[in-house]
Amino acid sequence: MPAPAVPVKVIAVPVLPALPPVPAVAAPVVAVPAAPGPVNPEKTAPVAPASVEKPIPPALIEKLVEQLGDRDFHKRDQAARQLEALGPKVLPGLRKARVNADPEVRRRLDDLIPALETSAVIAPKRITFKATKKPLKDIIDELTKQTGYKIEFWGGSPEQQVLTLDFDKVPFWDALDRICEQSGMVLQHGWGGDDRLRLQTQDSVVPHLYREGPFRVVANGFNYSRNIDFSTRPKAPTANQPSESLMFNFTVFAEPKLPLLNLGGVKLVEAYDENHISMLPPAGNDDGNQWQHRYYRGYGNQHCYCQQTNINLTPTSEKSRVVKYVKGSVPVTLLAEQKPEVVTDKILTGTGRKAKFGTTTLKVEEVTETQASKQYQVRMTVNEEGKENDWNWMNTLYQRIELQDEKGNKFQTYGTSFGGNGAGGMQVTFTYGYSGGPKMGVPTKLIFYAWTMIQYQVNFEFKDLPLP
Repeated sequence: MPAPAVPVKVIAVPVLPALPPVPAVAAPVVAVPAAPGPVNPEKTAPVAPASVEKPIPPALIEKLVEQLGDRDFHKRDQAARQLEALGPKVLPGLRKARVNADPEVRRRLDDLIPALETSAVIAPKRITFKATKKPLKDIIDELTKQTGYKIEFWGGSPEQQVLTLDFDKVPFWDALDRICEQSGMVLQHGWGGDDRLRLQTQDSVVPHLYREGPFRVVANGFNYSRNIDFSTRPKAPTANQPSESLMFNFTVFAEPKLPLLNLGGVKLVEAYDENHISMLPPAGNDDGNQWQHRYYRGYGNQHCYCQQTNINLTPTSEKSRVVKYVKGSVPVTLLAEQKPEVVTDKILTGTGRKAKFGTTTLKVEEVTETQASKQYQVRMTVNEEGKENDWNWMNTLYQRIELQDEKGNKFQTYGTSFGGNGAGGMQVTFTYGYSGGPKMGVPTKLIFYAWTMIQYQVNFEFKDLPLP
């Protein structure tokens, strides 16, 4: 069983506004049949390089910054809207302008800069290249080059299958889905725990999906049950009333650059069948799934790009065949950034070492070595300001504390135990050992990863989902 969670702190980041909705249906794709037989790479057209965007002239940014202090209110608002529309590319200029003598300019910059910084984090990776009868493997290699994401193949012959594609600043999930649709591959669910995207040959398509910025939501299916209890009944003549339940299951994907740490309770806005009869659960009964998703996840690893969740719907007529429309949202917690901080670089003699990072204080209480198994136990006290029994934060510690040798090789975590919790403080003992592979040196550095987390609301909507 996983160790119980502990209280600690998370860097506070304001909840971000949802991105504007985008169509739920994938962009049309023209399929190109694979050429028969093996492909000679020398006779295939090269993948055209990505285009380079032109920088914004500094003079334009300076002009708009000055306009933020204009005597005319409308001109000030116009300048703010223009800078916001230019996007994160103007951030360097806005940061420099924070020393402006005009207090109105500084006030408006203090509003603009955080919003643009958030947009920069949430913005999807965009893909630009042209490929004519190019091997699938080369196309995926180009996708990896432009994003840095690790993509694996399961089955098939990616060296032999060829595709023709033309991407111009296409969001990552749109590009990957088009490639999968043409190649007969499907992105696998449930392989969280690392940051690798796994494509498997299935000659299938994903019929119900919704994309929004760096997020991709896939409708998985319904679980329907109907039962009747006749163990007891009122003495007065009455029919036994059956009870029904209908659960909608779906998976939320985030680009690997924004690992999913947590899903909150799903909120439905609309849901109805083909007869426009509402399927929304009764008021107050739509929060039953929140308990399932309150802990930080990742299967022991912070790199988790997909998580499943569900929501109850109200069954309507037995003759209903489809959920004509369902729309809602799910709050997510994302790992936006992690910064390694050195607690001590001499762990074997580090007893008593104390370090503070932000509101988190860590103290090394004891370090012991087991000669027989070559394992090391590190007992620590962790204190978090302003937190009491935050089990969510506690569950992240084994993902955030790392033991390394002098070359930066990581020791394997073989166990975690907690104790002495209360009033924002706790004790935790980590057991580390060799993970195999290249020979490692003696333990040297104890690293704590300071996390910047973002809370965000991911929207979804689907049409014509077949009922069981």
